[in-house]
Amino acid sequence: VYHRIAEEPGTRELELAPAVGRDAFRAELEYLHDHYDVVAPSALLDATRQRGARLPVAITFDDDTHSHIDEALPALENTTAAFFLAGWSLHGDARPWWELLQLAIDHGRFEREPGPIGRLGREIEELEPAERRSLEHRLAELTADLATDSGLDHSELSRLAARHEIGFHTRTHYRLSRLGADDLATALTDGRDALAEAIGHPVDSIAYPHGDADESVAATARAAATRSGSPAAT
Repeated sequence: VYHRIAEEPGTRELELAPAVGRDAFRAELEYLHDHYDVVAPSALLDATRQRGARLPVAITFDDDTHSHIDEALPALENTTAAFFLAGWSLHGDARPWWELLQLAIDHGRFEREPGPIGRLGREIEELEPAERRSLEHRLAELTADLATDSGLDHSELSRLAARHEIGFHTRTHYRLSRLGADDLATALTDGRDALAEAIGHPVDSIAYPHGDADESVAATARAAATRSGSPAAT
């Protein structure tokens, strides 16, 4: 499970979601192809393994980052991956809170020392939806004049979909198991049709934000015509 790939690797001590370096990513792809049976994510659940044969694995990416186009796409010439996307650019949504938080910290926009970024990120993840929305608006205000990841527009979404599988990652990125029934149903579908329209075919798989799901979440996802769900790394 990957998120962002960059020319140089990020630093976990200083970044909430550090990028995997370009060279490391390509080395990992080579290792997987040398030691495993790399299959399309949609085929993973049905993949069979004969005794002594290689273990099947699949490669996935979360979030709408431009590195999917700039870095991942060129490296995946012989591999079918899945990209679990929110479609933020389709709705004019602000960038996700973790990117805005990183910008605010990197550019000294906090009035006080924020503390270890990993701990702060975990605290934000635990906020109730209304509290987190308020914080997201404040972070957007604090960083409004700073350059952010441009995300993926219609043409770039189409480029990804032409060669790889596209799944849904929800627009809100809430912990789904903590939502009430109505909010859960909304989170699992809000924005999915727009994403499907952009790529030209239905979107019937999901990566649960924060890897957080239970039987109720899975049942609601199935009722929403989601074929398969998988955990996400963040």
